[in-house]
Amino acid sequence: MLTAIRDRASGLIAWIVVILLIIPFAFWGIESYFGGGGPANVAVVNGSGISKDALNNQVQRELRGVKTPPEGAAAAKFRREVLQRMIRNEVLIKGAEKAGFRISDAYLGARIRSMSVFQQDGKFDQKLYTRLLYSNNYSEKTFEAAQRQDLLLEQLVSGVVQSEFVTPQEMGSFIRLRDRKLKLSYVIVPSTQFLKSVKVSDADIAKYYDQHHNDFMRPERVKLRYVEVDQNQIAAGIQAPEDKLRQMYQSQKASFHTPERRRAAHILIAVDKNADAKAVAAAKKKAMDIYARIKAGASFAEQAKKYSTDSGSAAEGGDLGWIDKGTLDPAFEKALYGLPKKGDVSEPVRSQYGFHIIKLEDIKPPEQKSFAQVRDLLAQQYRSQQAENIYYDRSQKLQDASEENPLNLKPAAQAIGAKIMQSDWINRGEKADKGIAKYPQIVRAAFSDETLGGGNLKDAVNSRMIEIGKGEGGATGNVAIVLHVAAYEPAKLRPLAEVHDEIAKRLRADDAQAKARELGQNMLNQAKAGKKLPELAAQHQLKVIDTDFIGRNDQSHNPDVVAQAFRMPKPASGRVSLGGVELPEGGYAVIDITAAKDGDPKDTPKQTRSVFERSLSNLFGGADMEGLVKELRAEAEVKVLDKNLNSDNSGG
Repeated sequence: MLTAIRDRASGLIAWIVVILLIIPFAFWGIESYFGGGGPANVAVVNGSGISKDALNNQVQRELRGVKTPPEGAAAAKFRREVLQRMIRNEVLIKGAEKAGFRISDAYLGARIRSMSVFQQDGKFDQKLYTRLLYSNNYSEKTFEAAQRQDLLLEQLVSGVVQSEFVTPQEMGSFIRLRDRKLKLSYVIVPSTQFLKSVKVSDADIAKYYDQHHNDFMRPERVKLRYVEVDQNQIAAGIQAPEDKLRQMYQSQKASFHTPERRRAAHILIAVDKNADAKAVAAAKKKAMDIYARIKAGASFAEQAKKYSTDSGSAAEGGDLGWIDKGTLDPAFEKALYGLPKKGDVSEPVRSQYGFHIIKLEDIKPPEQKSFAQVRDLLAQQYRSQQAENIYYDRSQKLQDASEENPLNLKPAAQAIGAKIMQSDWINRGEKADKGIAKYPQIVRAAFSDETLGGGNLKDAVNSRMIEIGKGEGGATGNVAIVLHVAAYEPAKLRPLAEVHDEIAKRLRADDAQAKARELGQNMLNQAKAGKKLPELAAQHQLKVIDTDFIGRNDQSHNPDVVAQAFRMPKPASGRVSLGGVELPEGGYAVIDITAAKDGDPKDTPKQTRSVFERSLSNLFGGADMEGLVKELRAEAEVKVLDKNLNSDNSGG
């Protein structure tokens, strides 16, 4: 549920910056500053503390959906990286406040009310708002403070990113490089040709095994007993009484009414709304002339294609599609809905954009859906509403009973009339496709120190209640689960006999790859010394592959070869450029660039140039933002309290 709130709270500029991978920290974890409030700080930024609880909460949020959560040293590193993002975030907030950015109460309220996650039937629902915040450990005050700072950052980033521009010279250089094409000859030395000659002894295998124990560890694993409340299962067992459905129909009858819709086409003769009388008269005359031709029998669509200044619709004969009342300029709409029948054409009508000649293409009359037509939808709504209330009541009972009896799941199951279920073996960090292990938060909870009892099941206790929102891990509705570890096996080294063949295969592949690399690099050195690539290929019974001019995204040749070729220097006139690359699937490629030609900016359509310009200006703006972050970070007083940071890694 929290993920849904966060998704709907992010602004357009935030997405642009995230997509460009310029400042991935800019909008992460604002709310976590308000979540814990414990006295122990892990960092202080310009006098403001970041608490240990806030860090732990943010670590958990960033681990949601992670296939294999980090452990040990990797977990500690990840924890520090999260803290650095929180520090950068706090620095940006202070920078925005210092620059005078402010978020008004009215704007904040409007943004929160517009979030669909807090809406029922398209309207903000205060009860839903309060319940969702409570279920995610927020008060209204802390959530609204978090959103205020999100919007503050959005303003700052927008101001920086949108101020950038691209010069014609920069655009030309970009197009020439982007659309460059290369002509290649290349030879692939496959590693597979050496596999038969590679010999691996048992001693080699044993040595590798002894040196790489970490590669052959079977992870910790557990079996779980658990009790769950599933909102979808509750809904499936609810009957929808006919009288209730008819009451719902009467109360929502207006929402099942579809007003009249009209399909229109138009011809626009544009004239600025502030144009002088002469310009307006000229535009009106042109429109009247077109109208006269149409009334005399000329094709409306052909006139639109020829004369309309609305480039978006002109090519389609002026077609605007279906139009609802209240969506277009009032003068346009009045004229359209004033036409009596399909095929009628209006006299020129002036709007803020110019003069329109409007044709009524079709009419959809108003429609009131009957009770029978919407009965299934109403039944679904009824079951969903009832199931939601029952779900929250049962999940609260589940949580209370589990906390009152932490050593046993039986009282929790009895409290809600549910069965205790059992899982198969689940590995630490596992991401399964089905079963309870498909939820990452369940797997993390199963291996927490408290739930696991430090590996001694006598000390194991029930987990906290874990809520899984719709869409998380494939859940089709809200699910609440309390689990208890039923069986535990610590991590252990797989025996050599079990992994013998796996190691042998790995060693043979490594040795064959080394031989391919050695031969390929030797061929490359000989080519640089003057030998021709076909001659070298023939010497080793290999094939030369020649290409036509190809671009960066060519799919007809080995992608690693193409990528490496475009990283190599452009050959000087009359010369070649030689290079090589080791191939991930095995083997080595020797590459000869025989010719190159740059893209021509004149060949790039205006619309494409506009797309490039927006992308580059966003990229440049992102770089400016990165520079601002570095500057603010250098000026900030930041102190990381290592003692507090390292004393408890429960968040990671």
